[in-house]
Amino acid sequence: MAGKEKNNCCSSQGNYLPSSSYQKGKDFSSANPLVTRKNLTKNDLLRRVRSKGRLLAILFFLFLSLAWPLSCSRHKAEEPFLLEEGRGWKGKFSLGDPGEEVVRLLGKTPTQQEDKNWRYCDYDFAEIAVDLKTGEIASILLRKRWKTASGIFAGDPVEKILSTYGGIPYRLPILAYPRKGVSFALAPGEVTDANGSKRPGWAAIWVRIYKPQK
Repeated sequence: MAGKEKNNCCSSQGNYLPSSSYQKGKDFSSANPLVTRKNLTKNDLLRRVRSKGRLLAILFFLFLSLAWPLSCSRHKAEEPFLLEEGRGWKGKFSLGDPGEEVVRLLGKTPTQQEDKNWRYCDYDFAEIAVDLKTGEIASILLRKRWKTASGIFAGDPVEKILSTYGGIPYRLPILAYPRKGVSFALAPGEVTDANGSKRPGWAAIWVRIYKPQK
């Protein structure tokens, strides 16, 4: 009797696995709280490492699948507006189009001003001038996120404009090419050269296109 009580006592203290663990086929490492990482077999450790590796791979794939569309949409949203000198705003409207196209494509005009010849539709980032006599779009001005068909971007230095369109007599802050149908406004600040170096200079801040003048 004493021997049986000793065995029962040992079993209740957890020194041995209950017989039910063997009968049900339970894993030794999960059933016995006294088993440590050192007692696990090499195969057990490999299974755990592989399981964690698969989980990390799945999480990484999900991260890429979510991040890639956001990156693409952000890149697309930040693409500059393209102005074709003497022709129009690509993807929007052309010079000579009816003035109604402005409101149809850009929405309700925040502010409007008129003089004897023009009605100016100001959208903060853009200003469209409509000829009051003909009702046609006469000029398009963009203040940010723009580029010209010849390769001038907002923020480019005056030297790049001169080398692209040709050297002409000019008086800052305006640089105009009436025969090409394009003018630029410049402001002093920090400009970036072709080699990536920065320096003080005059940079383009807005561009206006209109029908070329002979």
